[in-house]
Amino acid sequence: DYYYNMNSTDTVRKQLGVAVWMIDNLLFDIVNEKTVDLVGCLQLKCSNIALTAPETLNVKRSKLLDHNGENVKAPKIVYDTISHLLQNKDPTDLLLDQLSASTITEHLSTYIPSLKAL
Repeated sequence: DYYYNMNSTDTVRKQLGVAVWMIDNLLFDIVNEKTVDLVGCLQLKCSNIALTAPETLNVKRSKLLDHNGENVKAPKIVYDTISHLLQNKDPTDLLLDQLSASTITEHLSTYIPSLKAL
């Protein structure tokens, strides 16, 4: 499903695909309100993610300035979609700037009907 959304020409669907992939594969929260140290996928700024090698992402989940992040292998479609989403954005911009927690929760509730919020 997230790969299908990433193939869309619609930016919101592309962002939704990336968000769900991050939640599923990198164990991101939608918005992290539990700890001040980590960001959720909706808080991820463009400066928190770098394309370091073919199909490798460096993801900085920590808000700590000295945190180097972790290198993550990503399928080509994920890598290419994130590369596309980073275009024409400043480092301080949110990567998933067209999504809200309710958008993601609503999407996920189609798979888990009892889901209320993450």
